[in-house]
Amino acid sequence: SLMNQWALYEYMQNGDYDRNLRVLRQRLALNKERMRALVQMHFPAGTRMTNPQGGCVLWIQLPSHYDVIALFHAALDNGISITPGAIFSATDKYRQCIRLSFGVVWSEQIEKAVAQLGALCLQVLRKG
Repeated sequence: SLMNQWALYEYMQNGDYDRNLRVLRQRLALNKERMRALVQMHFPAGTRMTNPQGGCVLWIQLPSHYDVIALFHAALDNGISITPGAIFSATDKYRQCIRLSFGVVWSEQIEKAVAQLGALCLQVLRKG
């Protein structure tokens, strides 16, 4: 609608858009560092992760003796949302990966969820 277009135009013209974008970038950078530190602290040895220069997700690769699909289900059962990497490839290329979003309002609950997710890894070791 014309009113929405006008409001957006005013918002972008008066500098609020640029100011909010700077704040968002700073928050995402801080969230990324917090999330990376928590993964390093709580996930099993041999876990690898990306260090993205943009966006709001970390890609985490668990060692091959962990069952990422079982981790997905265990996390879901505990109220934690992760994205298994296998859904991003028809060839099972990312079967040891998960994707975690740090594009959230940071809280103690997020910190506890990442710690719990790391603990859940111990429950999803592959059999055999």
